[in-house]
Amino acid sequence: MQARALPDAADQRRVGFDKLSTIVDGGDRQRACVAWSGIWRLEVFRTTMATRVVQLQPAVDVERVGSTLQARSAAAWLRLHFPDGVPSGRWIKLTYRGSYFDPLVRPVLRFVTDQDHEDVLAPAPLFGRTHWIGRVPDGSREVLVSPVDRPGPFGFEIDACRTLTWTNVIAAAWPNDSRRTLEAIGAFSIGRRQDARRWLRQAVGSAPIKRFEDWRAARWRDMEPAGLEAPRNNWSLGPRIHIVAMATADDGRSVGKLRDQLVRQPYPNWSLTVVSPTGHALMQGLAAAASNPPVQILEPDAAAAMLLAPPEADGLLTVFDASDGLPAYALAVIAESALTHPDAVAFYGDEDSVDAAGRHSEPRLKPDWSPTFNACGHYVRSALFVRRRVAAPLAAMRIGDLVCGESLNGLLAGRPAAEVMHIRRVLLSKPAARRDPAAPAVVRTPTAEVSARSAARPHVTVIIPNRDQFRLISQCLTGLARTTDFGDIEVLIADNGSSDAAVLRLYESHTASGRLRVIHCPGPFNFALQCNLAAEQAQAAFLVFLNNDIEMFDGDWLPRLLAWARQADVGAVGARLLYPSGRLQHVGHVLGLGGTTGHVDRNASADDHGYLNRNDVPHEVSAVTAACLAVEKRKFAAVGGFDAMDLPVELNDVDLCLRLAACGWRTLLEPRSVLIHHESASRGTWKKRPASYTRQHAIFRQRWHALIRDDPNFHPALSLHSLRTALG
Repeated sequence: MQARALPDAADQRRVGFDKLSTIVDGGDRQRACVAWSGIWRLEVFRTTMATRVVQLQPAVDVERVGSTLQARSAAAWLRLHFPDGVPSGRWIKLTYRGSYFDPLVRPVLRFVTDQDHEDVLAPAPLFGRTHWIGRVPDGSREVLVSPVDRPGPFGFEIDACRTLTWTNVIAAAWPNDSRRTLEAIGAFSIGRRQDARRWLRQAVGSAPIKRFEDWRAARWRDMEPAGLEAPRNNWSLGPRIHIVAMATADDGRSVGKLRDQLVRQPYPNWSLTVVSPTGHALMQGLAAAASNPPVQILEPDAAAAMLLAPPEADGLLTVFDASDGLPAYALAVIAESALTHPDAVAFYGDEDSVDAAGRHSEPRLKPDWSPTFNACGHYVRSALFVRRRVAAPLAAMRIGDLVCGESLNGLLAGRPAAEVMHIRRVLLSKPAARRDPAAPAVVRTPTAEVSARSAARPHVTVIIPNRDQFRLISQCLTGLARTTDFGDIEVLIADNGSSDAAVLRLYESHTASGRLRVIHCPGPFNFALQCNLAAEQAQAAFLVFLNNDIEMFDGDWLPRLLAWARQADVGAVGARLLYPSGRLQHVGHVLGLGGTTGHVDRNASADDHGYLNRNDVPHEVSAVTAACLAVEKRKFAAVGGFDAMDLPVELNDVDLCLRLAACGWRTLLEPRSVLIHHESASRGTWKKRPASYTRQHAIFRQRWHALIRDDPNFHPALSLHSLRTALG
């Protein structure tokens, strides 16, 4: 249809938008659609979606070897060749495929202009295929894609590229987030096009977890054994995968279905042992069905004896319910991972639920190996495969205790990261009716954590940067005195030129009593430098950095942080921070969220459990905020403290955590330490900050681009456009 220009009617659009805003606030979607139709008729649009031809060409550190692609570095790029030109300034839907055998990662799209380039993270193809919807920046003359983040063979193909109209984009965004889509429509109608584009990007890139069935179906791809899933390793040398399925007499049909799923697996080296206290009855139920290879059915005592038998050196063992299911790619992906990582002794995957009608829901998309999270919250739980050589301790247990893999989970305790591999694929589907209940919000305290109250407390220095702000600093110091043994800790104020007489009198009164020292840090505001200068003069072995706008109300907040900070392999430790309203402000950073980094679950209710119940238990995160951050002084000094040169104000806390992690020290979030944070009460909001902060964000993105692309504590199939966990 030919585009049709309509008369400019700014006033009518504005009136329409005001009406739309009122209806959106009232939550009436039907009336909102009617209001929008009146606005949209004033705009120019086309109703067709054009398909463009796209070819892939090696660009940087990529070469074709026969029919496969080889990445020569972690920064390998392919060029997208558009025979009819780059669709600059247009919205497109780019559909692409990745191999199930590639470690799952978000592709990077690079849009090159004459002056610069812009990198955009695209969704990861969890089920073999996915798509990116976005706008190609104005002036783009070249488009590149980086599908993988490590050297070696990989598979990646473009299925289609379609240019979209605004109506196409709105249709894609509406099912995900109708409210944000309506806000984008209204913003577009009154000329706020940048806001409209941003909100539409967020909506199209964030599918609610409840839409998992539709999301999965639109992205599912069958394996291509002669194409993208051609074996990377010699499967004749692969491990035998021993599957132990727990069953009852009523599970005959489930066992038959499981056996059929295994027979259809491309990877052939497996065995199935069904353990049932009514094994004879179950065998009779299966007698009519041929099985090749045969299903071994054992009574519990015989199954325990089987585990005592000498295992193959590299055989894998897994235990789950006979009613559970495996997708067609599962065993091949596991075998490829086991062959590629011979030193790993355990491999765990992601899970979902499936109902009697075959509809999938409740995806459990897990982080990479997080020993504290697993010890406290058992997030791995099932979809776990272990080398039989490390499973010998299980032979002394009752075989029935192996159900759901909980005992296999216990084998992971104390394992280093190199021995536990996360396979970022859904490897197990559990019946929705028999789904394990969510883990209770009770911390299973690991052996490494000492009791917060009974253990000898390490000497600690609390460092508080401040300038004036009498109400805030007095409130913070009062809270310290009320919730801690104030005489047992050293308090250092890193003062940036306070002139408020009330603040100076407050300092004087506390200094005279010996309760604190003031470190003078004159000059332009430099949070990182203030903290570093105070840390150099700290007398304690442990440091706790606090913002001056922190309120305390629970006496356990500090001992709990220190209990973790004193562990040999832990670096920074952060707390659960609440807004004064009582809603969540901070339970850890997710790298890449919002483009650089963000606070996941921000503005959720204070008692929100979080995805996989992570907000209920101590767990690994990539970074925590310095509004409350505990760290051992020697570790802080080992990495040079905060970066006062390049990151004086913004992102220095995240940068510190990442440098600690690079030295082998994990960052933890302790949700049982709860504080109130009046965020930015001292410095104001982003709109009041100088343009130099943009430079700090650019430096951070360049320094940590690999982790921004792939936060190991946040599954790559999850969205980076939503504070609440959503599908990407």
